[in-house]
Amino acid sequence: MASAQNLPILINIDEGTVEVELTDAPMSEPYRLSYGPQGHCQPEVAITAAADGVAARHTRSCHGQGRDEGTIFTLTLSTHASHTLQLKAGRINLRGQPGVAAFGSFDSEVKVGRINNRRSDLSMQVGRRFLVGATAQHQQDGLGGQLKVSISYGELNIL
Repeated sequence: MASAQNLPILINIDEGTVEVELTDAPMSEPYRLSYGPQGHCQPEVAITAAADGVAARHTRSCHGQGRDEGTIFTLTLSTHASHTLQLKAGRINLRGQPGVAAFGSFDSEVKVGRINNRRSDLSMQVGRRFLVGATAQHQQDGLGGQLKVSISYGELNIL
């Protein structure tokens, strides 16, 4: 049986843009999550922490209010822990140096949408398991944590 420290931290967000900073620097917690408005609409989000992670659900959404109206989540993840990030609809931007390359295992899937790897130094195994989506993986032996990203509808940018 795996210890609680080895289990991935589940971060589940219903909709929005998620700006993810992957940091190799020491953190007092394995993640930090906050949110703010994009545009003029003021979203309301319930963030609920549990033993295995955190969930963010809109109680008042800006979805459909117009172009560039919505919610921007800011998420900082430690590369020293394992994470599973799930987004129902929207965009995830992964940033940081060494970023994704600091994880021993990176698996991603977008069921409807696309994956953009803007990192020329990061080789990915890319596939099309879904008719209108994509998958991408990166493995590195000898490194620790895992990062899994799943988007139902939207886009993943690896920057």
